[in-house]
Amino acid sequence: MNCRLIAFDMDGTLYKTESSFIPTMENLFAEYGIKLPPRKELLSIIGETTGYFEEWLAGTGFYDSKTVFQRISELEYEAIGEKGELYEGVLHTLEYLKKTNFRIALCTNGPKPYWQKIIDKFNMNAYFDNYQYPQFKGDSKSNMLFRLEKLYRPEVKIMVGDRNIDRKAAIETDYTFYGATYGYCYEESEMFENKIERITDLIGIIRHYYS
Repeated sequence: MNCRLIAFDMDGTLYKTESSFIPTMENLFAEYGIKLPPRKELLSIIGETTGYFEEWLAGTGFYDSKTVFQRISELEYEAIGEKGELYEGVLHTLEYLKKTNFRIALCTNGPKPYWQKIIDKFNMNAYFDNYQYPQFKGDSKSNMLFRLEKLYRPEVKIMVGDRNIDRKAAIETDYTFYGATYGYCYEESEMFENKIERITDLIGIIRHYYS
């Protein structure tokens, strides 16, 4: 059977990032005595690159990025363990994809210790065949998808994410993109040609188009 590949973004697609990110930011800003930005602004940076996040932190009053990032990691890893949530139906959907012989990959801008904490908490290792994340400064999701294609030479290539950066990477690499409108896309979802309102929508799509 020819290979079929589906790649998932993590934040806003599989993982309900606000469940741990919002408590992390609340604790961080309180600890440093800096005014907390509005919730919508906090959510808008989820899924962006590390460079973008560093610039955003500097703009809100943090200047020692190395120390701040270390503290964010400490706070967030603790919050993931205590409060982290997957979106409803994630494990059921991954189980279905596995049974229908899809190769499943993670394609995320998050650092390895971060997404590995989530994978381990929810015992998701058995579902994934490959993990793609930034390997060097300036690495992109397009590069990650290219690496997956080179590895698997799939007949079917699907990317699932919630941000336009996911959509653009899919277009650049000729993957079919499904945009998760339940994530942190906001007005970006207007650009999504194919939309899913919940992760389990993928089961019906696979049955209809890829059986």
